[in-house]
Amino acid sequence: MSDQRATAEVFEALGHDAETAKYYASLDDGGRRLARSTFVHLMSELVIDPNEQTEAGEAAWIESWLRWSRTQGTEPQGVAASVSRLLKAGIDPSDLTAVVVAMQREVVENALSLLDADEVRRLQQRLPGLPDVSWRLFQVDADPRKELTPRAVLEDLRGELEELAGAKQGAH
Repeated sequence: MSDQRATAEVFEALGHDAETAKYYASLDDGGRRLARSTFVHLMSELVIDPNEQTEAGEAAWIESWLRWSRTQGTEPQGVAASVSRLLKAGIDPSDLTAVVVAMQREVVENALSLLDADEVRRLQQRLPGLPDVSWRLFQVDADPRKELTPRAVLEDLRGELEELAGAKQGAH
């Protein structure tokens, strides 16, 4: 199997449609697009899977929050207590899941916007006296024996997330 075909398969596994994956694999950008796609994919995996359920049919994320108190025979604390009260009040677990997923996605989108420096530019417009600050996410050499030297800036992370979200919607 060619390196380009293997790379296209990785892009597909990261959520790109086959045509886009093949195109991205054909680009000679030193792996920058693959690094960007991988980072955004991993960020998006931080959002709970709304379809993941336990064997008992309970939303897996809810069960994980309540598990400790169940095994200890104690009342839930913190977030687990809030989740427990909502469920006892009759909130549909799928509605609660929808809210949590939406909020987690928004946090991921906002974090990627921060890494793209979109928000600091907006803040500089509101606060003209703000010193010139900037940051970027860089691809570095994967070899741990080498000094961490930036190889390429990974830009438009939020755009990558939107592209992957569009590809997932098109697949359904």
